[in-house]
Order: sequence, then structure tokens, then C-alpha cells
Amino acid sequence: SEARVALRLISAVTRLGDERELERVIEATLATREPGPDRAEIAADAAMLCQLAGVPDAAARLFRVAHVHRPNDARVLFGLGVARGRAGDHASAMDLFDRAASEHAREGDAEAEARALVAAASAASASGERAAAEARLTRAAELRDDAATFAALVRARRALGLDEAMLRAQDALLGAVEREAHLGEDVVDLVAPEDLPHGG
Repeated sequence: SEARVALRLISAVTRLGDERELERVIEATLATREPGPDRAEIAADAAMLCQLAGVPDAAARLFRVAHVHRPNDARVLFGLGVARGRAGDHASAMDLFDRAASEHAREGDAEAEARALVAAASAASASGERAAAEARLTRAAELRDDAATFAALVRARRALGLDEAMLRAQDALLGAVEREAHLGEDVVDLVAPEDLPHGG
């Protein structure tokens, strides 16, 4: 389709590293769509391509274009959260990630909801809101029992001095590490020794 061709062109231009040409191609692509859902969809797809290609400024602008017509789109909200976090506005980033998590919950996508909650927790932590970070990680850990989430939860609870809750998270982390190692997944970079029971 025409949209697929346009996205392939954007993808190719992102690899060239020519930001001026990328801007020109993006403007031309957006101009082919009437303002509304079609423009929002291609803007969101192009934003994802730019984000993956390491062109965050273009991605942020495209997510803003998409947000005008798709204000409740979880993917767009998440992308805007990433952009706000990069800009140092962690409070706005947390709000956007929370909204993305809510949309994913409404859609029944537990994995995506957990991912958005972990991102919200990271933004909360960067804002100095430790309790807010711990609450989001607790919910994320209920949705997916992976080592990275439990390791973050251990650290959040340690920072708050929640010793008993931290020990429970450590036990869950140990189980997740054993399970993921058994599946051949590399968890070494995700977990510090002090995150595990009796570690450090």
C-alpha cells in the first residue's frame, strides 16, 4: 500500500543519518493524509520507526502529531512518555506512562500494561517519588513475574525501608532468576547480587 511504501522510505532515510532529509520525507508523508485518524496512524508508525532508529526528536514530533487525533492510543501515550522523560519532565512522563498502562489494561494486554507500569515507575523514581515507583512496580509484578521487574521492586522497597516486603520480592526474584536461567535467558545484567536473598 501507499502507506507501507512511505514508511519504508522513512525507515531508509533514518539509516542515512540525514536529519534534514528525514524531516522533508516526514512532512511529505504527513501531507498525503488528511488530518484525522489516517494521519495519526501513519505518524504513530513513523514515530516508532524513528524511535527504533535512534532519532528521538523526530519520533517525539511524530508522536505529538498522532496524539492530536488519537489521544487515548496506548502506543502514542507511551512514545510521548519516552519523549517527556528524555526532556527531563519526569512527572509528565509518569502521567503518560500511567495513561498508557490504563489503556492497555482496558484492552486486556497485561504484558504491555506491565511494561508501561515499569516505565512509569522509572519516571517516578527519577522524580524522587519512591512510593509511587514502588506501587507501580508492585502492580507490574502482579502482571508478569520476570526477573527485571522483581529486581526493580527489590530496589524500590529497599529504598523505602520496607524490609519484609523487600524479602518477599527477593524470594520472588530468586524464583524468576532460576526459571529464566532454566529457559536459557541471560539475567546476569538485570540482577545485582545484593538484590537476591543473602546477597551483597
